[in-house]
Amino acid sequence: MNTNAPPLSTLTGGYFSQQAMLDECFGLEGEVKEHWKRLLKNVGDLSAPELKNRQLEVLKLLQENGVTYNVYGETDGLNRPWL
Repeated sequence: MNTNAPPLSTLTGGYFSQQAMLDECFGLEGEVKEHWKRLLKNVGDLSAPELKNRQLEVLKLLQENGVTYNVYGETDGLNRPWL
């Protein structure tokens, strides 16, 4: 385990303040659901700089690959970039 990695509570700070909908990752008490534990453990093992590098890489790949999403029912809601 990376001792320089930020704790999970730091990564999820403020996240639970608006939990009024179904959450695939966390239960109502903030507990990690079983099928997400491995991923969150691996993310939690990354140092803050490595996590930032990976975030930048994901953003770069999303842009390079033209990944978009649609907001149906809105006239300007088609093909919005994920950035």
